Amino acid sequence: MVDGARRRALGVAAGWPDLVVVVPGRPPWFFEVKTRRGRLSPAQAEMHERLRALGCRVATVRSADEAIEVVREWRRLDRV
Repeated sequence: MVDGARRRALGVAAGWPDLVVVVPGRPPWFFEVKTRRGRLSPAQAEMHERLRALGCRVATVRSADEAIEVVREWRRLDRV
């Protein structure tokens, strides 16, 4: 992953999620990775709202296992 200072130098918008997964034929999936006690910044919360308003899926996860569970749930919802 790229740290915040490098992201700013690259021109990445404030609040942009840590990971983006592009799934063919689906809206992008965005993941914000936080520590157990980590919290979203106001810029992150605003960006997540904007992405959701565009139809994207956004999740805040604290472990690889949690991310896997989110992906499973999103895939289940896609089949419904």
